[in-house]
Amino acid sequence: MKSSTEKLLDALAEMLKRMPIDQVKISELLKISSVSHSTFYRDFPTKDDFYSWVLKYYLNGLSSMSFKNAATPEDFYTHYFNFIYDNRLFFKTFANQAIWPQFNYYLYQMGVERYSVILKQAFKSPKDANLISNYVVHAHVGVVLEWLKEEPMTRPEILVSRVTAMTKAALSSQKIDMSKLFPNNFNKSSNYS
Repeated sequence: MKSSTEKLLDALAEMLKRMPIDQVKISELLKISSVSHSTFYRDFPTKDDFYSWVLKYYLNGLSSMSFKNAATPEDFYTHYFNFIYDNRLFFKTFANQAIWPQFNYYLYQMGVERYSVILKQAFKSPKDANLISNYVVHAHVGVVLEWLKEEPMTRPEILVSRVTAMTKAALSSQKIDMSKLFPNNFNKSSNYS
């Protein structure tokens, strides 16, 4: 049996297939999900609280799926791009709607945190690790944001190959072997709660 939050996510996905997010009405969401008003408003005092929860739910999912068991750069990018692709309806909504201005920020923050941690091994200076982390992550997020605009979207495995090659080249220019940064350093997940 599905939880009320799972029912709400399913109902929201159904509604987003038919209308933009700004036309979603909570009353219709509750009707489609069969979740009561009292249950919804106990967990989410406002519509904005619900939308913030949805964003954090998918970002936490992206963080945990991407970094889980990433033994190679290809593993990491495969998990990352597949999770976004599998949940593209929500990620496209996050990327293309003004109600989620924090979406880009959270993507950058999640990536920079990870890369800074692993690049500290390669650089004596945290400042250098942060600089390279920002360079790589801004490129990755830029790729994701452009990808989310595509119709139809490029298959994830094509992006995995391209982004892995570009990232290896960028890190190699700084005399960093990307494969040596794995497997243990991407396995800690951030939580955006």
